[in-house]
Amino acid sequence: MSYPEACRALDVDLPAKEQFRTPRVKANQRGEAAGWQAAGGADTDEMWREKADKLVGWASGQLLENKTEMRRLLERGITKKLVTAHRLGWIPEDMWRHRQSWGLAEELKKDGKAKRLWIPAGLVIPMIKNEHAVRIRIRRPAGEPRYYALPGSNMDCLVLSENEKDRLALVVESELDAVLLVRFVADMAVVIALGNSSRKPDPAAADKLAAADLILLAVDYDAGGNNQVAWWREHFPRTKHWPVPDGKDPGDAFKAGIDLRAWVVAGCPRGWLTSPSLLGVHPDPPPAAGADEFPAPMGKAAAVPPGVLKLAELLKNTPVVIENTEKRTSIRAPQRWSDRNWEQSKLISELVYFDPEVFDWIVNHPDEKILADNLIKTVNI
Repeated sequence: MSYPEACRALDVDLPAKEQFRTPRVKANQRGEAAGWQAAGGADTDEMWREKADKLVGWASGQLLENKTEMRRLLERGITKKLVTAHRLGWIPEDMWRHRQSWGLAEELKKDGKAKRLWIPAGLVIPMIKNEHAVRIRIRRPAGEPRYYALPGSNMDCLVLSENEKDRLALVVESELDAVLLVRFVADMAVVIALGNSSRKPDPAAADKLAAADLILLAVDYDAGGNNQVAWWREHFPRTKHWPVPDGKDPGDAFKAGIDLRAWVVAGCPRGWLTSPSLLGVHPDPPPAAGADEFPAPMGKAAAVPPGVLKLAELLKNTPVVIENTEKRTSIRAPQRWSDRNWEQSKLISELVYFDPEVFDWIVNHPDEKILADNLIKTVNI
């Protein structure tokens, strides 16, 4: 709210004269405003790119042969096809190389000895431009830092797009989340990975964002991500904060059974994406004349929405619990059950998060923990 609106809402008298005024910053089409200019990362050295390409090629083979790591990626929604397309890899143990062999300047330790280039063990997530690796980020299995970019890497945002013009832009933190989302929305959106919540768009990413009619900001649902929302709305006014409905990030949401494509579509204005094949779901029919805006109170069997009845059937004989608190509505289920009952878990998620009548029913439910036996207390199903 503006200051006068807030005063009126709180029934507080406005001062006779405004003593202070918050300056308004005009952003240009690219989102650049006073105090911020889109800046790109430094170009990588030719020798660095040559070494990086060899490392990526070797690490890709290591990952494809590692059944344990491939299974972990698959649990996160990263298929073998995505692994190959994005040249993901695996380094089984820490390696050390001379910095000069990668074209890096010599650096000395406190004792005067030359530092060596550390290439830690972990999942290799490269950024490829013009068929060459220009960044190597490694997700370590343990320890800090969890994510480590090799010195000399280009630190621009990862921009994944299959279209010349993308009407929709989806912004996430993790490159892995970007790779996952490409699987579901590559035909309808450009996916941009920042690397971390505080990183700002580089020129290439800023151009894509400026061309988009809508930006869904899906940074991690934590303090770091939430603190960036105001900046994005100031510099890119078409930004809509759109965190995943369950978990911290899209990877967590996928493991919880969320239909990621339906989640993205739900963030778009109605009628924006009208093709059923593009949506993957059928648009809701318009309400009948005189229909109630909200579900009827519980206890009236005739007023129970069909989606709620369907949800009750799906919840029967399952360990699924829907938790409904003042802060959040979420679905909890043992991971093993979700993995073995993927289709059922997906249907439950779609009903809870993307059926308006079901969502309203749950939000207004008197219990915080909702199961099959108390979802509809007075209706025999």
